[in-house]
Amino acid sequence: MGMMELVLWFVLDAARLNNLGAGAYARGDYATAESLYTAALAVAGPAAASRIESNLAALYKRQGRYDEAAVRYARVIAFRERLLGPSHPDVALAINNLAEARRIEGRLAEAQALFERALALSASAEVRGAVLNNLAEVHRTLGRYSSAERMLKEALAVKEELYGAHHPQVAITLNNLGKLLEDCGDPASAEGLYARAVQIWERTRPGEDLAIGLTNLGRVHGLLGRFAESERLHAQALSELGTREGPVAAATLHNLSLLRMAQGRLVEAEALLRRSLALRENPAALVDYARALRGIGKKRQARQAEERVRALTADSGGRWTVDVRAFR
Repeated sequence: MGMMELVLWFVLDAARLNNLGAGAYARGDYATAESLYTAALAVAGPAAASRIESNLAALYKRQGRYDEAAVRYARVIAFRERLLGPSHPDVALAINNLAEARRIEGRLAEAQALFERALALSASAEVRGAVLNNLAEVHRTLGRYSSAERMLKEALAVKEELYGAHHPQVAITLNNLGKLLEDCGDPASAEGLYARAVQIWERTRPGEDLAIGLTNLGRVHGLLGRFAESERLHAQALSELGTREGPVAAATLHNLSLLRMAQGRLVEAEALLRRSLALRENPAALVDYARALRGIGKKRQARQAEERVRALTADSGGRWTVDVRAFR
């Protein structure tokens, strides 16, 4: 085998392994996806390695392994800056991806600075739509509702023009607009946006994306007193998740626990919160866990949960945000 044939074999093999990894990721088989991506990296050339690193970072982000995701995204940024130049849209997209990992983790100041850097770099409509959508989430979390709404509406217009009205990227922004309206005290209007997002994801993104939409829609039904429908939607979300573990499953269990609390079913709520916290510890779930424990007379355990909240928030340097819907 000549040198060119050998190089071609390696490139094709890396691509094949990467594609197999993407298939495993889509099925929710994250352990297999990680193994395949890692194997692909071992035989990939520099350009292919950048794509595979980005896929591996996305996998880590989905699993809640944010620091590992950040390391991978930083490598992608550095490589693309060297290869493509610092103002290339692919560099801006990689910066956006790093910023989103930081946002989900609760590092809002760092995320905002990165999103604004990505926005300043790129004239690409695709990147602009993605960055505006994500930067708006920082503003929403910080209570800057007017600026968040402006960004989300611009992101929605950009995405609908690029992809059409029924694309999963459009569903992401519809879902985020729903969160904004919910935060502004309008769950009835949020319901319509969540329902539109769910309809798109049912056709295009079964699994975790659909589960996110279903649990959000289920939550607003619960807020509106429609407990049976809320129960059905949460059950469907858990069914979509299957055996997947990580932040999405933790958030779904947390939301379902809130429905149980609203119904006065505190023992069930406490059990769901224990399951949620085993998947992802965060102050929002711990606050509700303490409430449930007090409600069923377990005062000592409630005090322990409250102490853990104080410890997490005191040591976080502003990293944690107490948002029930921290991963959506």
